[in-house]
Amino acid sequence: MAQTTGALSWIDAVMEVSTDGISYYDVSGSSNAVKVDGGERAISEFFTANGDTPILTRGKRSKLEVTFAGVYTEVTGELFDRMIGVYEAATTMYFRWSVKTHGTGVFIFSTSAGYLTKPVYPQGASDSADAVQIEATISVASIAKSIHA
Repeated sequence: MAQTTGALSWIDAVMEVSTDGISYYDVSGSSNAVKVDGGERAISEFFTANGDTPILTRGKRSKLEVTFAGVYTEVTGELFDRMIGVYEAATTMYFRWSVKTHGTGVFIFSTSAGYLTKPVYPQGASDSADAVQIEATISVASIAKSIHA
C-alpha cells in the first residue's frame, strides 16, 4: 500500500456544544482540544483443564468521557459560559466535533446526551503568564460518526 496523502492536523477543527441535541453552538474560538477516554469493551477469559489458552467472551462497552479543553473567558456564549450552568444544574449536554471545517462530506462525531462530570471552574497560579485553561468533561453512552451534508 502506498503512503497516505490524506493525513489531517487539528488546525481546522470545529468544536460545538448543545443542550438539546438540535441547536449547536460553535465554541472553537475558545476551545483547542478534544480527548476521548473510556468505552472499553468487557472481555472475560475462561481456562479449561485441557488447553493453554483462554476461551474469550465479550461483554458490553463502558461509558465514554469526552473532554473539551479551552481558554477561560467571561464572554457570553463561549466555552465556560456554555458549561457552568449545565454543570451546576446537572442537566444533559451534547458535544460534537469535526477534524476539518464543516463542509459537504466531512465526518462529524456527536455524543449522545450526557452529563458534565468534572467542575469547569478556572484555576491557575500567579507566577504563570499562561492563559487560564479549563476542561469540560461529559460522560456519555455513545459517540456517533455521521457525514455533514
